[in-house]
Amino acid sequence: MDDNLLIWINVDMVHFGLARYIQQKFNYKSSAIIDIQDVAKDFFLEQKLVAFEKTWYYRDIIKIKNKKPDIAYLENFEKKYKINLWEIVYSETIFFDDIRFHTFSYDEILSVIESECRLFEQILDEAKPSYFLTNAYASHSNHLLCKMCQRLGIKILMYTPIRLGYRAAITSHYDILDIFDTSPNSCASGISRSEVELQNYLDKYSIVKHNMEDAARFDKRITKFQQIKAILQFMKFSLSNKSYLEFYSNFGRTLPQIIKRQLKLSVRKYRRSSYVDKHFIRQLGSEKFVYFPLQVEPERVLSFGSPYYYNQLELLTLVAKALPIGYKLYVKEHPMMYTTVGRDVSFYKKINSLPNVFLVHTSIPPKEILKKSSIVATINGTAAMEAAFYGKPSIIFGDAGYSFLPSVHKVKNLDDLPKVIHTCLEQKVVLSTLNLLVDYLEQNSFEFDSRKLEADVAKWFFHGGYIGNVEILESDMNKFLESHATEFKKLANEHAKKIEQYKQSKLDNTV
Repeated sequence: MDDNLLIWINVDMVHFGLARYIQQKFNYKSSAIIDIQDVAKDFFLEQKLVAFEKTWYYRDIIKIKNKKPDIAYLENFEKKYKINLWEIVYSETIFFDDIRFHTFSYDEILSVIESECRLFEQILDEAKPSYFLTNAYASHSNHLLCKMCQRLGIKILMYTPIRLGYRAAITSHYDILDIFDTSPNSCASGISRSEVELQNYLDKYSIVKHNMEDAARFDKRITKFQQIKAILQFMKFSLSNKSYLEFYSNFGRTLPQIIKRQLKLSVRKYRRSSYVDKHFIRQLGSEKFVYFPLQVEPERVLSFGSPYYYNQLELLTLVAKALPIGYKLYVKEHPMMYTTVGRDVSFYKKINSLPNVFLVHTSIPPKEILKKSSIVATINGTAAMEAAFYGKPSIIFGDAGYSFLPSVHKVKNLDDLPKVIHTCLEQKVVLSTLNLLVDYLEQNSFEFDSRKLEADVAKWFFHGGYIGNVEILESDMNKFLESHATEFKKLANEHAKKIEQYKQSKLDNTV
């Protein structure tokens, strides 16, 4: 069988750059799904940088038609691919944003899903790919196609940052790195790092540091003048464009609605900032506590990795209820939530209403909290992994790539939560298991600053990420790809390496 590649290309453009360099060096045939807005689409219609066998323009095809969804077709689809379509639906934040441009009806949502199912069946039939190349579940549609590929035995090459900053991996399942032998033990290098060496290693690749740099990039990505220019560009290319407004994610994006939303967000941000400064703890005392770091919402690790444990307020309340007397629950907001839509103050007020729960200010370094905590509880956040480096066991509620650590306890039955907490409080972390984790991560990933590359794309083409519907010149794209040739060549080599690993192993990613 030929090595036919199906590549999902979206606004981050990483996979277009990958397609360019993988085609230059390796003898693969490539087809592409282009998920980009209509003005930017003109670049793909005319570009000569990459020769695709076939292309499908996702946003041209997925339209909500004024008809009832074909429920019989969707029922048969679920049986054929063993996919729970409502689970896919609930992973899409566009359908459930709490400050919405448009409230989607039952028929509208299922019409989108039906159109996607039919399109993806057509694509897989026509392209007949051996491998599907994508980033880590950028949307529900991407997630859906991955599940279809898994069912059909099409190998997935998912490019994703891992739990350590400045490293990335090519894997077949979100957040779980591929092991081409039998278990994580096969990754043991024989290196025995001390507790201090392990903590220094964690500091070197700190995901917290990476997140703080992401926040800084967000704040500095564009000047006020550039913001105004981006708004004018948006009004020129989008608000008067029928094709743009017909795509489901753009429903309701009229100028008055956009202004109304921005005003609501500004008010929310002001109220949140005021409440945080007045009611969040800024110093840790000597009391015993369990640490519950909140995760970003919306976030793929929650939507796709823990679809039935998504409600963080509900979970932290259950943890608080299960704590032994003498322990408090310290909850800390994720710093990236201050750069997004963010949570409403009512969310924090509900937390503060719990008698043994206290909100911790983000100015307190996570390392300091981890050192003083007794255990960590999180849905499936990186903090549970980092806790082990400071000798602290953890509790998780979803799947995570580090969960083979004996000090990480996954709660499978909520009735068992008090028992799991007691077990954790009595447990010690074994250094040898941490050494195994480091070996596992290193041998199945590579050094790569994925977030910086994506930020460079946003700054170069999309006004810092403020607007995606822009004209792209082939000459500009060529300059960008050449200026980042080192990164894209590395990505191409890593993908080719993964393909060879698949060929030489019996690893199966079907479900």
